[in-house]
Amino acid sequence: MHTYHDTYKALPPGLKGANGLTWAHSILPYIEQVALGAKISHGRNVGGSYTGTTSQRFDFIWPATGATVATYEYDNIAPFRPEYNIPGFHCPSDNPGQQAPSNDTVAAFQNKTLTNYAVCAGNSALYYTDNLPYEPSFWTTSFVGPYNTTPIIGGKALFSGHNQAGTRGTYCNFSIASDGLSNTVMLAEIRKGGTCASGTNMRQDTRGLMLRPGAGGAFMTNYTAPNSPQDDKGFYITCRCCNEPTRGLPCRDYAFMGTGNNSEGDLGWSAARSNHTGGVNAAHGDGSVSFKSSTINIDVWRAIGSAAGGESLSE
Repeated sequence: MHTYHDTYKALPPGLKGANGLTWAHSILPYIEQVALGAKISHGRNVGGSYTGTTSQRFDFIWPATGATVATYEYDNIAPFRPEYNIPGFHCPSDNPGQQAPSNDTVAAFQNKTLTNYAVCAGNSALYYTDNLPYEPSFWTTSFVGPYNTTPIIGGKALFSGHNQAGTRGTYCNFSIASDGLSNTVMLAEIRKGGTCASGTNMRQDTRGLMLRPGAGGAFMTNYTAPNSPQDDKGFYITCRCCNEPTRGLPCRDYAFMGTGNNSEGDLGWSAARSNHTGGVNAAHGDGSVSFKSSTINIDVWRAIGSAAGGESLSE
């Protein structure tokens, strides 16, 4: 993340458009995955070929390398195909070969490798905007949900507000963290989802699927505590999960309710989770990594989920 930021003076977009491109695609060249990064075309969906210039292919991620027009092949889901399985996207305590269900309702998700890290989208809930599919605003102001009675003034995180609009320079950079980079969670561990049943009744649980543009996929939230027994919740038809509390994976599945933003059906959140005893690892904006206890004061946890909330961190 920091090398990318040093290069472009901005963080990578959390989500780029409706094609499942996330922050993970952007950092490939900076985690020794240049060959896989060269397969990505940020202006196009899934995979195929096109005729154009190198700069058109790489869009805002790669610098232009000339104006030569040629035919290029691209594969935007390559980083999550089982044959590549990037080690850096997995925690050794989880199953590195775990995949999304083979009958997932989104064909591009089927049998794709699940991962263990997600960027923080804030301290409240993500919401789905009815008129802009796949373009969530990523944080909900004055949020009252099932696990809080006092409104959370949704504090913007380092990866809040990233969507398909704009160019590289419009995304967040470290300068927004007035709370201090050491006091701001940038990313944390998440658990890979499982399956609730087998055969034709197998339900999708795509927590850990980086191609998924919601909570539990490319993003986690600091609304509920690390390894919380409280439910995660999907907020869109492709953001599904299975309720498995005995495995530490509680969830309420997607159910679209109402037509207005901020109705409960539109909202989603997903806790930081791990197989480690007593907590999770989280990376801060300054690059430091620390172990966060599952019993951390929830107000403190929510405070470090925002970058500029001005909250007190006293426990």
